[in-house]
Amino acid sequence: MSILLLWLIKGYWLLIPPKKRNKCLFKKSCSHYVFDITKEDGLVQGLKALRYRFKHCRPGYYIINGKEGKLLISARNEVFKSTEINQRILKTIEMLSEKVKNNRYKTNVRLSIAVLSLFLLGCTKKHQFEFVPYAPPSGVKPKLEKIDFFLETSVSMKGYVNVSELGNYPLKDVVSYLITDLDNRYDDITTIYTVSDSPRKYVQSKEHFNGQLRNGNLLNGKSSQLQNIFGPIIDSLQSNAISILVSDCILDLGKSNTMAQGSSVTTKIYGHLIKKPDAAVAVFKYLSDFNGTYYYDRKNTGSYSHSARPYYNTILKNRPFYIWVLGDKQLVEELLSQNLFEDYDKAYAYNISMDDVLHAILGKPANGKISLYPDSNTVIIHEVEPERPVQFTIGVNLEKQPSFFKNLFMSVENYEILPSHLTNTTALETKTKNELKGSEGNGFTHFLQPTLFDMDVATTEITFSLKTPPSTWFKATHLTDDYQVPAETLEHKTFAFHFITDAFDKAYRDTPALLEFKLLRTKQN
Repeated sequence: MSILLLWLIKGYWLLIPPKKRNKCLFKKSCSHYVFDITKEDGLVQGLKALRYRFKHCRPGYYIINGKEGKLLISARNEVFKSTEINQRILKTIEMLSEKVKNNRYKTNVRLSIAVLSLFLLGCTKKHQFEFVPYAPPSGVKPKLEKIDFFLETSVSMKGYVNVSELGNYPLKDVVSYLITDLDNRYDDITTIYTVSDSPRKYVQSKEHFNGQLRNGNLLNGKSSQLQNIFGPIIDSLQSNAISILVSDCILDLGKSNTMAQGSSVTTKIYGHLIKKPDAAVAVFKYLSDFNGTYYYDRKNTGSYSHSARPYYNTILKNRPFYIWVLGDKQLVEELLSQNLFEDYDKAYAYNISMDDVLHAILGKPANGKISLYPDSNTVIIHEVEPERPVQFTIGVNLEKQPSFFKNLFMSVENYEILPSHLTNTTALETKTKNELKGSEGNGFTHFLQPTLFDMDVATTEITFSLKTPPSTWFKATHLTDDYQVPAETLEHKTFAFHFITDAFDKAYRDTPALLEFKLLRTKQN
């Protein structure tokens, strides 16, 4: 069938003159791009290439300056380097820029005279900075070729699905939909494992798996030693694979001396993590109603008699379960950008950055005596005093980022300002596209607005870093003891949870900044 598509393209070349075809945004035209892929890889890949170019080769694009030259941002917010862009487009941009420069000539002359006069009068000092431009990540991005999906099947997990009363029991839907979404997005590369004492490959169909999960027949394993589950999963991580674990994360620490046992769990998991410095981790906390008959407390009360268990025939509210995602940094970042994880209560990530997120300095909005030239990434601060502060705007595209990253961006408490003495003289605001007025931020979804009230003349570099703060919900989720406690005490809580998270906190305490915006001084007058 590929021959038909190839002949259609050849017919298009014969019937349409080259001058009329020269409308493509890309150096390699859409027809040649699709033709070459179809010829090399067949009809299916050719149709995918056609769909890809149809989405991106259309109006709504814009051009920005990057470290290595011009960058084209398509209407679907994908970044293309200058080597991929049609020279006709680049020449048109240059011509328009030249016209703008000519139109500004008289204004710039007047402005230069005014600034020079002020300088000669000693009334002001001018600080000129370069905003370090966005650069697409270099190197070859690893391809996700394998997803290992692990479901803990200890009998305690049965309380999330095996119920006769109406309520909120999302586990069976969350797991089923997630596996389906992964298969649709990544062409059936997901392998399912059940985990009790050790991982075991699930050899029957995924439809059969979903049925067994929904009726609870899958969840009959013995109590799991989680340190022995995390260890093999971490050790098996590969550069082309991601592992996903679904678990209630309740540790079996024995009936006494639980603190010593808990510390041993932390040490064991940490020992596996430090061997994988390039791995990234994300954890999602979900809440569910729970059939208390299947809850086993620290002392395994009523382990052989349902009716003797402390929460027999009681529906426990807001019981947590967790989904862990582990793998290569870039692969985990790419998976999270698909927004496949929904309706969770809390989330956290380790060892992840957002260095592939498009960002730029904007010409507007701005306040105070400051000149902004986005085309050259130039920021000129003519004067800054407590009574005359200056404000500028940085645009960021977080469209493909998960919601918890967006929440981190919007909280100004998560930013670090360097040099540190500027912290006392700089205020930060964050805004969404709907909140920003007078913006030149087409293509950006979120904005950071620094306001400088003063500046040391010796300042040569200013950095605004978005950090990943320590998780507050880990501590709030941890339950020190679950023996003889009221049912309400178990809401939102997991016994001994911090013994797991402490291992990740220790292994990834030097997690890099999520985002970094930098101004480098080029001149001072």
